[in-house]
Amino acid sequence: MNKKLTFVLKLLTIILFSSEILAGTIFFDDFQDGDFNGWVSNDTNGSSKVVNQKGRLMFNIRNMDSASISIDTTAVSGVVISLDMMARSLEKGELCLAEAEGVTVGQLGKKEANGVVVHKMVFNSGAFDNNPNLTLTLKAAGNHDRDYCYFDNIVVEAITGGLARHEITASYLKSNQNLRFSTAAFFPQNRNVTANTFEGRLEIKGVPTFKRLYGWLGNFPTGANQWPKFNVEFVQQGNELIPVDRRGMHAVYADEAWSIAVGTGAVWDEKGDGGMTRAAFPFTLGQRNANCEHNGLASFLFDDEGDVSNVHIQTVAETCKFYGFDMYGTLGASYDRFQISNKARVLRDWNKEVANYIPTKPLSQLVLDYPGVKLRHYYPRIKAADLHMYGVIVNGINYIDGCNTRFGKHPFCSEMTTSLYSMTKSIFSSLAVMRAEKLWPGFKNESIESLVPECVSSGNWDDVSIENALDMATGNYMQPWFQYDEHGFIMKKQFFAQESRARRVDFACNRLPRKAIPGSKMVSHTSDHELISYALTQMASDLLGNGADGFNDIVVPVYDEIGLSNTIRGIRRTSEGNAWGGYGMSAKANDIALFSKWLASGEAEASGLVDGEILNDILSGNPRGLYAGLKDFNYDNGFWRYHAGARTAMKACGTDTQIPVMSGFGGHTVVIMPNVIFYQMTDGGGIGFKETISDIFDNIDNTCP
Repeated sequence: MNKKLTFVLKLLTIILFSSEILAGTIFFDDFQDGDFNGWVSNDTNGSSKVVNQKGRLMFNIRNMDSASISIDTTAVSGVVISLDMMARSLEKGELCLAEAEGVTVGQLGKKEANGVVVHKMVFNSGAFDNNPNLTLTLKAAGNHDRDYCYFDNIVVEAITGGLARHEITASYLKSNQNLRFSTAAFFPQNRNVTANTFEGRLEIKGVPTFKRLYGWLGNFPTGANQWPKFNVEFVQQGNELIPVDRRGMHAVYADEAWSIAVGTGAVWDEKGDGGMTRAAFPFTLGQRNANCEHNGLASFLFDDEGDVSNVHIQTVAETCKFYGFDMYGTLGASYDRFQISNKARVLRDWNKEVANYIPTKPLSQLVLDYPGVKLRHYYPRIKAADLHMYGVIVNGINYIDGCNTRFGKHPFCSEMTTSLYSMTKSIFSSLAVMRAEKLWPGFKNESIESLVPECVSSGNWDDVSIENALDMATGNYMQPWFQYDEHGFIMKKQFFAQESRARRVDFACNRLPRKAIPGSKMVSHTSDHELISYALTQMASDLLGNGADGFNDIVVPVYDEIGLSNTIRGIRRTSEGNAWGGYGMSAKANDIALFSKWLASGEAEASGLVDGEILNDILSGNPRGLYAGLKDFNYDNGFWRYHAGARTAMKACGTDTQIPVMSGFGGHTVVIMPNVIFYQMTDGGGIGFKETISDIFDNIDNTCP
């Protein structure tokens, strides 16, 4: 959860218009003509306008509106963007933003929103150079027409040599300072051929600065302030820095608080780095034995002699309602330079993943492509600072937003990961049962007791089927009230806090008394889905040979067919190596989009990889499943089922119409409509999507399930 709302990029000492540095103005707009002609606005109610603010004309954008302009910088280098920004009436988590090519040029939040102080923003990036379609976007990320963002004196110019780096400088990387920087400092400044090539192993050791941002200290894992073991192999392809192992979180059971996953970053050369090449990459810290994750960035210098600077590391965001922190500073590093034996396979897998990316457009473009859409109906209950990922998938395009951090937009947005929490129940458990039922017809009807031997002694599982567990309708529970067992002290201590299968399965099998006939009542238990995982591995071992793993051998091959990233191949496991079943996975935005699209578009059915009956039940618009204890929701086959016909414009399809929803703790939500899918990944807690469904049905696609 992003509690530190802004990181304002200020370069007050630069004189932008001095004759010594001004090489040529490419674009300028001070709005003194009283209009914003040339800018493409997604405003649908006329609230975006040029206004007189404190004696000067400024472009005012409100609520969730934005305006963009395309600028041609072909054959121009050293491109710098500068502008003035002011904000008023923003609440906690709301932002005013200026963005270009994925870079945050300027950002203001509640702290700066006094309607008086004008902030000068200046930034340059290699992404701005030689770009025939450099898109600059001015954006309000609020939730009300009284959330005001003001913009003025927008200049795009060429400055010989660009601007001197002022964050994460070469001298800083060779020192032992511990500072925090904007995410723009990690953004690659050019895409030229580098003087040095990275291939080998990077080891990072040291003691970072640790600052608690929110949360009870008792929620922090022991050793939370310590940097984990980092010994990672990388290869380079052009300007890409690619880790050899790109899997998401896999269990680490030593004395460390964190496991660590690394994503693809970048390498580039800059003046001032003394002939060394600069590198940056994203990483994610995953809490031991939990699903909290903390996104970070790292940057360093290296050369072909095997020399390496210190590495600056910095956490910038998290998916964790329980606690948040900043971990940052320069840590010692060593570079073991050698040829990676499986480099060809690493590059092949990475290039295949990139080829499977769904084409994207900014969410703001949705209004232009589908007139009538009102963006204020999209993620209305999530503050911009808490929005990690958001997308609306329609006609093969993923209209995206998010990638926000405390320090600006994430520079490697497509590589930013998020923990899935209970969304794992759909993406793993449900898919596992569909796949196993296809391979071994009748699997869903097998009893839990027959495949999980620890469940025999209680006598409560001989009549509970795999499908009952998938529906979380085992009949075994303590109390029937919504989330009472799931969030209760007993389950927290006896299941979630345990690392071994022996202790976790003891709770799952023996601590939940029989209260109802299996299949008659839904009561949320993540432990039910863990039993499915254990049963799947037992079935795989029986039929495929000892040592077969339900996750790796049954489910991952389906992920590969879909084209999901290596990140999703990682899942947290017990100390004995058993995959969890109901939570513990990580994913990128494209994984969530691609899986949902595959499931709903007919691709899953056409693939022949999964059981058609279960798949059709999931996608059906007919009433299905058991009441989930939450108004307007049923639950069936590992998916929530929202009563869209009763609460949205989809009543035109019938008041009993239901649509499938994937959900995870903190506000993670994927809503699957017949031809449109939208998702939000957040720990901000907001789950409101009634207005979004109605807006999509009224203005984009009104197909009934």
